[in-house]
Amino acid sequence: ISSSLNGILSALTPLMTLLIGGLFYRQAIKKRQSYGLLIGLLGTCILVLFSPRNDLGWVNAFALLAVLATFFTGLAGNMIRFNLKGLSVVQISSLAFLIVMPFAAFYTWHSGMIPKGISSVEGQTALGYTFALALFANVVGILIFAKIIELSSPVIASLVTYLVPINALFWGIWDGEEINMAQLFGMGIIILSIWIVGKELTTSSS
Repeated sequence: ISSSLNGILSALTPLMTLLIGGLFYRQAIKKRQSYGLLIGLLGTCILVLFSPRNDLGWVNAFALLAVLATFFTGLAGNMIRFNLKGLSVVQISSLAFLIVMPFAAFYTWHSGMIPKGISSVEGQTALGYTFALALFANVVGILIFAKIIELSSPVIASLVTYLVPINALFWGIWDGEEINMAQLFGMGIIILSIWIVGKELTTSSS
């Protein structure tokens, strides 16, 4: 799938966080929030079931992987809030990367990414971008994400994904990716669902 579609689907993270909190952590889901979840599900179905040519009935299995990623992000947010209360932000972040490290090291070693990367100027540039992405998007991002959860709630922290679809669309258009009307319509529905959930949270906290 395109980076634009992936960014649009990542906006489901607050809804997944709310759903997991209700199903597994006994967090109350109010009626308006349940409406938001249903509307978000509708937007997801549109993005998954429409082909790049706006044809209905074509299931994009790769888009389902992006949806699965939002599920795990929502699960992580709830686990940080309710299962890892006694750990600091740095400890939580270190634990996350410690779990990922063996898999990443295995893939890096067997793919030959490092030798290929340092053997050419283009490869060195790519490795530099990869390092910058790992540092700012992963390390710094996870630290901030965990801190926001500590100070507020998993759903509030995940509302940052309001900005992800807009950013993804911008870079997708700049990179020449095709964005059809079905994708824009589905994104609009998902953003509406997040707004409904976010408004309910704001009303409850005020």
